Amino acid sequence: MLNGMFAFAYVDENKGNFIIARDRLGVKPLYYTLQNGVLYFASELPTLLEFGLKKEISKLALNKYLRFGNIASPETIYQGIFKLEPGHFLIGRLNEQVLVEKRCWWSLPSKEDDSLTESQWLEKIDDLLLDATKIRLISDVPVGLFLSGGLDSSLVAHYASKQNEFQKPKAFTVVFNEEDYNEYPIAKDVAKHEGLELVPLKLEQDAIKDLDLITANIGEPFSDSSLINQYYLSKEARKHATVFLTGDGGDEAFGGYTEYLKASRLGKYFGTASSLAKILYSPMQWLIKDDTNLKQQLAKLSIGPKYLGAGIRMNFMEPILTKLIGNQFKVDTEEITEQIFMTWDKSQGLPLVKRMQFFDYIHYLEPDVLTKVDRATMLHSIEARSPFLDYRVVELGLSIPNEHNIDGKTGKNLLRKLALTHLPATVAHAPKKGFGLPYRNWINEEMKKHVFDLNKKNGHNIWDKEIFRKVVQNADTPKYDMYSIFWRIWMFEEWYKSSFKN
Repeated sequence: MLNGMFAFAYVDENKGNFIIARDRLGVKPLYYTLQNGVLYFASELPTLLEFGLKKEISKLALNKYLRFGNIASPETIYQGIFKLEPGHFLIGRLNEQVLVEKRCWWSLPSKEDDSLTESQWLEKIDDLLLDATKIRLISDVPVGLFLSGGLDSSLVAHYASKQNEFQKPKAFTVVFNEEDYNEYPIAKDVAKHEGLELVPLKLEQDAIKDLDLITANIGEPFSDSSLINQYYLSKEARKHATVFLTGDGGDEAFGGYTEYLKASRLGKYFGTASSLAKILYSPMQWLIKDDTNLKQQLAKLSIGPKYLGAGIRMNFMEPILTKLIGNQFKVDTEEITEQIFMTWDKSQGLPLVKRMQFFDYIHYLEPDVLTKVDRATMLHSIEARSPFLDYRVVELGLSIPNEHNIDGKTGKNLLRKLALTHLPATVAHAPKKGFGLPYRNWINEEMKKHVFDLNKKNGHNIWDKEIFRKVVQNADTPKYDMYSIFWRIWMFEEWYKSSFKN
């Protein structure tokens, strides 16, 4: 059975049919459109557009981008052009008016296994991660490591260094002045412990100078700021190797995100809190006149107890977003929420946190994490591989009852216990920081002016002018907490400039 990342097309000329398929988790992209009986497909959006296809912005995708910071499959930013969903394939016949059928060939497992003890789970995880790392080290070119200092990449570094004691891979990490984002000290401990050479790359405010170049090569608007980290890390790493192992996918499989911890802590009060917020939201939205962070959080909770797990993970209920988009590009918010709820409903019967993990594989890992890593590495002609994206690891992780991983205080407890066995204690006990960029601390008047000027040059009418002005002007005002929306606007404007400059 295929194990890895791929997007391919196979044509059987003798039988007159074809198949186009994408890997289980969506590591590699695949775009397609069916127009006038002709099927067009490509691994990059700009390539697809070279066929002369119409570039019309999808209102639904635009609204989703603002709410999530990315565009999940099957939509793209362009009307009528789609991403093939992870774990799906298209089949059709040649030499005739193309009639394409889409099918799912793999889906996320939706059943927990309560038959194993904690020690048995630890043994299974340890053995499987070792094997998943081993097969991803197979290469005829030099292999390196992206070592953030987080738990997942540190474990990958351990398993990789264990494979070959005589020719260990180089490790690469990002360094920030901002302590809340800097995991270099832990990465340094891990590298020393495993006997790895560590290459640090320091990023400061001038890291955003290449934003136009980076966004021009993504194909769609995309607002995960850690794309910049990954871009510069890949650029430096390319000088030393061609294939790199990462720790992507560990949080989804083993319950690492802070939102899971929040849901676990709320426990039986989870539904009550949501019901209360739903009752209070309508009257309080009139009392809280400004679009402050309090109003945004109350809106998120007001989604109701049935779908609060989806609401707590996403920002699709923020009131300011509905106002930001001009009338010509608005869509009914219910159209977006209904699609989100359909995804959430696919995991019915599972415990709350497990449903959030399931949801994140579809609405966060594929459109955000994997998109970021694939585009940033491909821009520098290198390949990223993660043992945590091995389908066997995914299936194992989702089958583990959450009481083994989340105890109300910390997440990924099984991986933490493995880390205590294999790595310095600082790795196991370190709080989660993520792989973010401290752009919130960097926003200044010059950046705001740049976004105003960029919007003026682009000349579109997508934003409500007054709300656009308010968001940009208050991007660094703590009361409003609009920095993330500001960043999404900025990334959209950069993408628009590169995509519609002609």
